[in-house]
Amino acid sequence: MSCVPQVEQSTRSGGSAPFVPGPSTPFRWNQSLLSSGLNIKLADEFRNDFVGSDYDSNGRDLIEQMMMKWNAADLSRTYFAIPAATVANKDYSSLSQYQDGELGIYKSHSWFSDVSSSALAVTQFYAIRRNAGASTEYLELTHADIIVNYRDHQFSTDAFSSLDYDLPSVLIHELGHFIGMQHNSNYYESSVMQPYMGTRDVFRSLYSADQTKLLSLYNGASSLTASDTSFRAAAKVAAPNEGEKVSGYFELRTDGMCKHYINHEFVGEHSVGPLK
Repeated sequence: MSCVPQVEQSTRSGGSAPFVPGPSTPFRWNQSLLSSGLNIKLADEFRNDFVGSDYDSNGRDLIEQMMMKWNAADLSRTYFAIPAATVANKDYSSLSQYQDGELGIYKSHSWFSDVSSSALAVTQFYAIRRNAGASTEYLELTHADIIVNYRDHQFSTDAFSSLDYDLPSVLIHELGHFIGMQHNSNYYESSVMQPYMGTRDVFRSLYSADQTKLLSLYNGASSLTASDTSFRAAAKVAAPNEGEKVSGYFELRTDGMCKHYINHEFVGEHSVGPLK
């Protein structure tokens, strides 16, 4: 079973049950946004932590370097605009407050009452159902943010530290979620998208499985193009829930469990494999 994202809310007319994306439902951004990259902003609290060794020869900090790894995996698209702009850190009390028109990566020093303290970070997303009910159905991402849990966990930029969690490893994982990558449910396969992480885990480069799944996610989606209006129009007639709004979040946890929630209600859990 794939570890699907936790769905917080879904807007549907008629009061029927909310839509819950299945393990095979793709998440992705519209192709038109990936010509020059998504303008995701980096909180100044991260920038203030970086030292000279955290920058490469082109002046890119460690988080921008992780963005570059995703960009380099697909020569036909630019997922993240680099250099990333800086924004004042936002330590909101709820995930919904981050839907403020800015895509961002932030520190949380207070964390959220409805999100597990075992989560190292979350990527929250907002999306719209496209081609609803068809075999080509997908969720078109419209907004996302990454929030790192600094209340319950310690992070480091030192790859040789075994006491703290490696921040670049956390962020390369969350950046994958940001562009639609879901968790890898096969814990025998090397991937930065494994849904758990230990303090000794360091993965700052993508694996072949990550690149393959990224290319499949975007190259296999002709319905993504803005010009395909006739197909979308037909889908709207056939599927009344076309355009339904969905929001939720992905967790990167320390305890090896994947928990599922619908409208903040716990509906089940399963193990995703032994901790490394």
